[in-house]
Amino acid sequence: MGAHNALAWSSALMDRRDDTCTEDATASGGGSSGKSSGVFLGRLPVRNCRAGLDPYETKRRFPQLWAQFIRDNFRDSTQAAAAFGVNERTARLWMEGTNAPQGWAVRYALGAYPQAVKLLEDA
Repeated sequence: MGAHNALAWSSALMDRRDDTCTEDATASGGGSSGKSSGVFLGRLPVRNCRAGLDPYETKRRFPQLWAQFIRDNFRDSTQAAAAFGVNERTARLWMEGTNAPQGWAVRYALGAYPQAVKLLEDA
């Protein structure tokens, strides 16, 4: 996607969203010069008003939600590792809630384990 297309796309998104769901990056310490730059022009989305989602809260909670899903569906990290094709250490860190998976593992879980949908509903 070219720079012009990306800017047009982001401008269209900015026009459609509710401004009560954003904060100015310069007001929140996001920029030291006071000038905006980048695709979002200094405005940071802080939550999705329609769904009541906060990306920062979701990011904070997701490792524990994923850990609960792994513990509920696999007897140990060796079994989880085999199911996802990852090494045992990765699966163990998931079970402990220390790390969260990459998107491919979440996508796989959604397809292979219908109960994983609940994970994303709670995120």
